[in-house]
Amino acid sequence: MPFQPHDDAETPAGNDLVWRYMDLPKFMSLLVDRALYMPSVLSIAKADPYEGVMTDKQHEAIRTLSRLMDSIEGDGEKPSDNASIIASLFIDPPLNPKVEGPARELVHEEINRGHEYVSCWHLNGHESDAMWKLYGLKGQGIAIRSSVKRLKDAIESAVDPIHIGRVRYEDYSTYEIPPGQPVSRLLTKRRSFQHENELRMIVVKHPPTPGLIGFVTPGINVPLNLNRLIESIWLAPDADPWMQSLIQKIAVKYLSDPPTVHQSRLNRRNPVQLPVRSFGTLLGLGAPIFGLGLPTDPPKPAKP
Repeated sequence: MPFQPHDDAETPAGNDLVWRYMDLPKFMSLLVDRALYMPSVLSIAKADPYEGVMTDKQHEAIRTLSRLMDSIEGDGEKPSDNASIIASLFIDPPLNPKVEGPARELVHEEINRGHEYVSCWHLNGHESDAMWKLYGLKGQGIAIRSSVKRLKDAIESAVDPIHIGRVRYEDYSTYEIPPGQPVSRLLTKRRSFQHENELRMIVVKHPPTPGLIGFVTPGINVPLNLNRLIESIWLAPDADPWMQSLIQKIAVKYLSDPPTVHQSRLNRRNPVQLPVRSFGTLLGLGAPIFGLGLPTDPPKPAKP
């Protein structure tokens, strides 16, 4: 069974709802490939360089490592950016005695991020306005709603073990991630991202030889049972009306048990409209209220 519990991963209850917000091309890729694309941590680090790294407190070791790297002749590039030189510190015998403790962990961390893969989900009992604004893409955003149990059931045919855990948000100036614990490292983010309320699926495929760079791929495809995964499909608040019909047809084409496609409810207005006179009476003013943009009572004809 590909889902594998882990001591460092707090997996929520099975009925907890999760959402994945995406654009239309990613949604189509999910359906056509019948697989979930999980990018490497190194790939998503372009958006957040702190992805999958130790905290600021632990990165004091960078200074030691930087001095060490500056003493090594490279090929004309900045030595600290030369991954092959970094790897040579570990795979060329004898092991360089200058790389110890935190600096050693830092080098392993940087190499391993290319062999660690994640899929990010939003934990929430309802849709999130903040997530739509991040991924809505001017009316083209789509979200699939699932649950923790559905995630587990959907990945049963996957090859690699998959950990599922709630992300922790910590103060990186004081917090220390246990060294040598990649799952804990991948489930820790800065408090600035707490609004994401993230759940992560994690695949760790480190090279057999510690410190060996090996073949690095930007991501992996994990086969899915889409009918088990998708409970419902939701469209962005500002999606055009025609999108609902289109996405429903696409779901019918690719899913044997197509879910319902919903328009986001965030932009819906209360359909009940009170006339101004009644609204003023409700407020105890006993008179019409003007300037509020509310419908007004039709004028009554003057008495003869």
